[in-house]
Amino acid sequence: MKKKSNKLTTIILPVVAIIIMMVVVVMMMGLDPSSKEVPLPGLVSAEGEDILVNLEKQYRELNPNIKGVLLEFSDFECPFCATAQSTVGALRTVYGDTLPVVFMHFPLEQIHPHAFDAATAAVCAKEQGKFWKYHDLLYENNQNLDMTSLLANADVVGLDKAQFTTCLSNGTAKEQVKADQKLGRMLGIQGTPTFVLVVNGTVRTIEGVLPVDQFVKIVESME
Repeated sequence: MKKKSNKLTTIILPVVAIIIMMVVVVMMMGLDPSSKEVPLPGLVSAEGEDILVNLEKQYRELNPNIKGVLLEFSDFECPFCATAQSTVGALRTVYGDTLPVVFMHFPLEQIHPHAFDAATAAVCAKEQGKFWKYHDLLYENNQNLDMTSLLANADVVGLDKAQFTTCLSNGTAKEQVKADQKLGRMLGIQGTPTFVLVVNGTVRTIEGVLPVDQFVKIVESME
């Protein structure tokens, strides 16, 4: 019996190790679209919460009628983030200007080798007022994010190529991406997509992608 028990232990341990490794890989690749809502205040630093509350105040000064502000922490090379864009688009249709969506760069560089450069390129597109066009193109072709493709995308959306190339190399755009990443870490964000909703000073986070109607219920419940 003792020998049989040892054999069983020997078999179980590798299986458990494999399962744990699979879970870790799935988590690193991004968050599954079948998402869950989790409370953010327990994860966020005091400084991070202050930044979010002040951001909402700034948007309310511009438009007192907003319901709140939605921050989308995303990675252009993340397949789940690409899936999330239909939900984000639907939320824009539902709320228009009353729920500003702020795109936050959170490239997962350990597993997505082109994500940081893609984020930098998107910041450079924003410099020329074409962030959303470039953003949409990146997600439509998120299997092709090497530098050659990023430069080709600049031509497609009509960016000034010289200005774009200078922006890519001068470091300012990269610092913006790093600043977004820093805020994400302050908020305890580990995967993408993660949405942070700020309504009347209350902060909640949603990991992954919820159906639009559930998203709307959360927004309405926070007013």
